[in-house]
This record gives sequence, C-alpha cells and structure tokens, in this order.
Amino acid sequence: MTIRRLALAALVLSLTAAAADAQAEIAVSVGFNSQYQWRGLTTTNRGVVQPDLAVSFPAGQGSLTFGAWANLEGGRYDDAQRHISENGGQRPGLAEYDLRIEGAREFGRFGVTIGASTYSYPNRLGTTGASNTVEAYARVALDAPLAPSVAVWQDVQKVRGAYAEFGVSQEIGPVALGAIGGWNLGQSPGDGGALGYFARHGLTHVDVSASTQWSVGAMSVVPAVHVLFGVDPNTFVASPNASRGAKLWFGTSIGWAGRAVSRVQRIAEATEEEAQEKR
Repeated sequence: MTIRRLALAALVLSLTAAAADAQAEIAVSVGFNSQYQWRGLTTTNRGVVQPDLAVSFPAGQGSLTFGAWANLEGGRYDDAQRHISENGGQRPGLAEYDLRIEGAREFGRFGVTIGASTYSYPNRLGTTGASNTVEAYARVALDAPLAPSVAVWQDVQKVRGAYAEFGVSQEIGPVALGAIGGWNLGQSPGDGGALGYFARHGLTHVDVSASTQWSVGAMSVVPAVHVLFGVDPNTFVASPNASRGAKLWFGTSIGWAGRAVSRVQRIAEATEEEAQEKR
C-alpha cells in the first residue's frame, strides 16, 4: 500500500472516529481565488476553487490532525496563448488533491508542528501523475510581536530537496497584514531529484498580503489580497506570454469550525434535559 493510500485511509478513519469522539474538532473551508499561486509559482492563472477539510483530535499535550485539500479549476483553460492550467486545460474540475497528517504542540510561547503531505495530480495533460510526490515538514511559530514563524518542507520522493518559508503578521484594527518569504534549499533542476521547481537556490519570492474576517457564529468569511514579488526567474511567469516582477492575486475563504458531537453524547444530553424537566 502506498503512502498516499495510507494517508487517505487515515483520513477516512478519522472522519469515522469523529462521529464517535466528542473531542474531535472539524474545520471546513472553501477558497475562491483569482488564481493558484504555489510558492510563488503560477500554477493556474485563472479562477480556482480550493476546498479544505481538517479533523483534529487531542493527543497527549498536543493535537493530531488529518486533512485534505484540493484545487478545482473553474473552467476549461485551454488557450495556449493566455492560460496556464494545472490540468492542461483539458476540462474544468479537479486538478490536484493533497492529503496531510500533522501533530502540533505548544512549548511555552513556541508552537511546533510536524507532519507529512502527499501531492496528487489526476491529469492526462499539464501536471500529471508523474509529479506525484510526498513531503515531510516542520513549522515553528513564536507568540510574540509580528508573530514570526519558519517552516521547512523536505521532499522525500521526487524532488528530494528542501524549501523554507519565513513569515510575519500583524493585526492593525480589523486588518491583518502579513508577509512570507520563500527560500529554495535544493528544489532546482540538477539537485538530484526527478523534478525541479525553481531555477536557482536562495530567495524565491516575497508575498505581501492584507486580509480581514467577518464571523457569524461558527462561520467565517475571510477576503484577502496578495501582491507577490518574484525573485527566482520561475516566479516571474504570469501567463504563457507574460513575465512580471509583481503579481496581484486575491480571493475569499468561507469556513466553518466546530466540535463533533457523538451520538452517545447527544443521547446523554437529551436524557439530562429530560431529567431536569421532571424535577
């Protein structure tokens, strides 16, 4: 059984367990974005829909999360002069799905996350199954002014190189400002893997963003706008015939988060309410 199938089986088991475990936390969101920018690289330069599902459980002094994310192209982006399409413009619909498992724990003011993610491309054209791969990653965030964080991904299947991101963020009233810088540590052609994402090592791009959030109960709406400044030559690509040092993209995420309540707990709560009514 492949790692990808194991991750999918783990996700299915986690969803099944969520129905019986009152401690499970479920978060669902759908992003509607003007394009798909991945680590500064233009993967699809037209509108995309990106759903995400995460199920988290308490694990010792931390948490264990199973998640699934997907990229769906909103149209048939088959104009070779204007469109960059992850599925080669062959059809609207699913172009990528990723599965992940991660553990998180806090150590004082530090939040530490360690996990693994699979990347799958069910396409005949564009990015195909030949690019399917697996990455292990670690992230450290500090509870301090500007909320600094650093994350490192290590490809363990196809590219076999590392990539890092450094981030800061600050809330100013209702607006959250953020900046992320990418750094290629070995994901270029010739680094020993079957694929290469960037042209050279070092700083790849800087993504500056502004977002806000509206909440109604467990529902949230988060609109955001990004300006991406390319540094690596591969991050300049904006369309088949255009290269830009700065790329603008924007989107809105609609999400819901809540606690899974088991059938046993619902029965217990109903019984307690009935007992109180009789008193």
